[in-house]
Amino acid sequence: MVRLGLIPHRSQWCEILNEQLASFPLRDPAVDEIPWPGLRDALQWLEGNFTSVMLPAYERSCRMDNFYKEHEEGIHVTGQWEAAYFVSSPPTCKTTDFPEMCKLLKDVDQALPTTMGVQQARLARMQPGTIVVEHTADTNQRIKIHCGVVNPSGVTMAIADTKLTWQEGRCYVVDDSYAHSIEAKSDAAARTILEIKITHPDLAWAQALHDEDGHLLERNPFHKLVERNEL
Repeated sequence: MVRLGLIPHRSQWCEILNEQLASFPLRDPAVDEIPWPGLRDALQWLEGNFTSVMLPAYERSCRMDNFYKEHEEGIHVTGQWEAAYFVSSPPTCKTTDFPEMCKLLKDVDQALPTTMGVQQARLARMQPGTIVVEHTADTNQRIKIHCGVVNPSGVTMAIADTKLTWQEGRCYVVDDSYAHSIEAKSDAAARTILEIKITHPDLAWAQALHDEDGHLLERNPFHKLVERNEL
């Protein structure tokens, strides 16, 4: 029943659950079908630009003073978990410092089937000895692209009934409305990923719910018939 999408998975306990949207904890494009052509293209572009764009942006970020800030959600009980934003609120991207990265993110945004395709983009750096407790996102109306940047110790995320070990230069689709947690061992090296929050592609056609109280919106703001804000 869960595999058919007829009932929610026991690990999907987000506050706002839109049951019209395709649901899965993890998709690896190397082995899994990505059912949305635009998102499939975006993953290929990101992986294809790892050496020329993503890695140089990461290296530049490490040289910048005070670019990384402690993760604001307060769900890590030990260690240090930091974020550095390229896009914190669209359509603004840090084009002065990261012109090539912002161009790539704009291309990703354009490929996605909804308006406000890219909602947020950041580097997430986790130091040794960090534990992120099991949690979910508030809603399944947005999902994430995770791209491995640096993960020499093979830090792994447990999500629902599966696990993700980020490989450098590889990108994945993650639905963080499923319960997930991370533990970086004390002897592990720091792990950094690129994390892109995107509007769920099915909202190109499905009805949308209000993110705060879950009521049905009369007008879906993610349909591309609506004027689009560009990155």
